[in-house]
This record gives sequence, C-alpha cells and structure tokens, in this order.
Amino acid sequence: MAIPIAMSDGVHDRRNAALVIIRDYSFEPATLRVVAGAWVRWLNVDEAPAGVEHTGADRLFRSTVLFRGESYARQFNERGEFPYHCGIHPHMRGRVIVS
Repeated sequence: MAIPIAMSDGVHDRRNAALVIIRDYSFEPATLRVVAGAWVRWLNVDEAPAGVEHTGADRLFRSTVLFRGESYARQFNERGEFPYHCGIHPHMRGRVIVS
C-alpha cells in the first residue's frame, strides 16, 4: 500500500532528502549523519500522530502534528549536532549530525 506524502514546509529538492521514518514510537534511524546543505525528511508511518521538535533552547525547528503519511522536511546548512524529540511523545528522541 502506498502512503501519500504531504509536505508541510513548501517546495524543496526531495530527491536528495535523507529520510527518517517515524515508526513504533521511535525515529529510524535515531542518529542521522548528513553533510551541510542536506535536506532531512521525517515521514510518519505510524497510526499515532507525532511531531519533530528541536531540543535546543533556541528551538531551531518544529513541525506541525504529523499524521500517518505526512512528512516534514528542513534543510541543515550549518555544521553541528541537532538533537530533537517528538513534541507529543517526549520519550521519542533522535539527532541529526551535520558535517
């Protein structure tokens, strides 16, 4: 069964986006390594809604609530480590490492 994709952040180059799957109340992979300038897309394949929220004090990014089949994407232009969690299920954690 195909899952329809709904982009929540506008137009971008999806062909080069690294993919994080939201499944079983977790982010897969939990740690993603990309190069500066890469796009990362989180796709919810769970029945439960989820979200993606930067854990840092500056809250660099935050998705809307993502229902099954919906996704959120953002571009990472700066090098560093970007921890995030699910705004609905705070035990769900992940990080993007940009080199």
